[in-house]
Formats: sequence, structure tokens, C-alpha cells
Amino acid sequence: MLTKVFLRKTLFARAAINLCDKKIVVRDDFLAMLINGKYTPPQFRMTHREAAEYLDVLKRSKMVVEVGDYVYSDPQNVVDAVHLKGGLPLVSSVSHDLEDTRRTLALALAESHERSSPKVEKAVRREKEFWAFTALGSGIQMLVLSYLTFQVYGWDVMEPITFFVTTTTALCSFAYFLFFRAEHSYEHVDDSLLPYRLSKELGNSQVAAGKMIRNIQLSQELEQVVSKRNNRASKLIAEALKR
Repeated sequence: MLTKVFLRKTLFARAAINLCDKKIVVRDDFLAMLINGKYTPPQFRMTHREAAEYLDVLKRSKMVVEVGDYVYSDPQNVVDAVHLKGGLPLVSSVSHDLEDTRRTLALALAESHERSSPKVEKAVRREKEFWAFTALGSGIQMLVLSYLTFQVYGWDVMEPITFFVTTTTALCSFAYFLFFRAEHSYEHVDDSLLPYRLSKELGNSQVAAGKMIRNIQLSQELEQVVSKRNNRASKLIAEALKR
């Protein structure tokens, strides 16, 4: 039966596995790592029985592979080692659907790159300028209020003024929430500002600009996944050639 305590134990155990720089560990050492994780609080350390059961769970879910007395924390390395030993091609860890999506996005973005690249750069520059002027205005406001409070009028005069300034800022934040039906946060404002500026520059709708930005972000994420796989394959092949 799962309990909150056991779930926390599994979280700390998984963290210990991720922090371990070894991909091949002796079974007893692997169990010891689950029981005595470096950053695991004493109340969330597994017993030997719990660690053995969790190892069985990891094996059933194909997250680790046990061969003899050794536990392989990266099953893909086991498959790659067998293929390299047999002279077979490496099995791709990237699905065909991801490859097709990456190619489709790359083609779609390449078609509009020459036409929209200068305008995209201008929209990004405007976004950075907006946050720069916002930070500058906030700093000037603080400087002016502090100067008037401590050098000119004193706290008795400036206290109600600072109160109204703060209240006005809060009301503006609430007005933003009512108008856009979203939380007034730096993340949301930033996510909304770039599509707005891009739609102005390209003459498209804000929805189309937002879709373009999402495609760019998705393309970058897919490229990172593919590049990690290619780097891993290159290292394995280099090590095999050395041997």
C-alpha cells in the first residue's frame, strides 16, 4: 500500500540515482545508495526490504536493467553496447514521429525566416526595451519617493502619498487581471508581450504570432533532444573504435 512517506522515500531514492555519476553499479552498492542517499533525510531513508522492492519496480518499468550482479541505470547504454559489439546500427532513442515533427517545423520556419527574421529581431528588441524602461521607471519611482521622504518633506507628509502610489499599483494589477483574465505576473506579461509586438511588426493576428513563437520554441526543444542523442551515439562509437 502506497503512503505519503513511502512516496517521499521513492523521490529521494530517485534523486540519489540521478545524482550518481556511475551508470553501472554493483547490486549491493545500488541498494545501499537507495538506503543511504547523500541528501536523504533520516526519516525518509528506505529499509533494505523497501529498497529491494523499489529495485524490482524500477526493473519492471524498464528504468534500470539488472545483469548478473550489476545494475545498469541507463538501459539504452546496454542496448547500444550489444549493438556495437555485434556490429549492428544503434537503435535511435528519438521516435520517427519526433523526427517528422522536427523536419516539418524546420521547413515551415525556413520558409518564413528570410521574410520575417528582421521583424522578429525588432519585436524581440522592443520587448527587451520595454522591460528595461519598466525597470528604469521602477528605480526612478523608488529614488524620488525616498528623496522626498528623507530629504524634503519627511515621513508625515509622504506616508499618505506612498500609500496611494502603492494602492494605485495594486489597482493596476487588478485591472490587468480583469481585462486579460489572467494573473498579473512577469511570466504572463512576457508571454503576452512578444506575440503582441510580433503581430504588430508582421501585420498578422496575435494568434498567428503566438503560434509562430511556439513553433520556434518547440523546434529548439526538439533540436536539443536530437543533439543529445547524436552526442551520446558519437561518444559510444568513439569508445568502441578505441577498443
